[in-house]
Amino acid sequence: MIKTLSKVGNSSALILDKTLLELIGVGERGEVELQVQGDRLVVMPAKSGARQAELDAAHDDLLSRFGSAYQRLATPA
Repeated sequence: MIKTLSKVGNSSALILDKTLLELIGVGERGEVELQVQGDRLVVMPAKSGARQAELDAAHDDLLSRFGSAYQRLATPA
């Protein structure tokens, strides 16, 4: 899916359709977390603080163990 950025003051906004938000389990006024992974912007539902620390630790562990494999898989052929 290709989306066009909208100008908002000195910033740019990415408008997410209601359907997209529902697919990731976020309400229209919900919070999302953004991560930059290489040249990709990943949008996901925001996690609670306690759970987030646990998920961050698991994420770091996976990246340290399998980061090079993930990078190879993410690189277009």
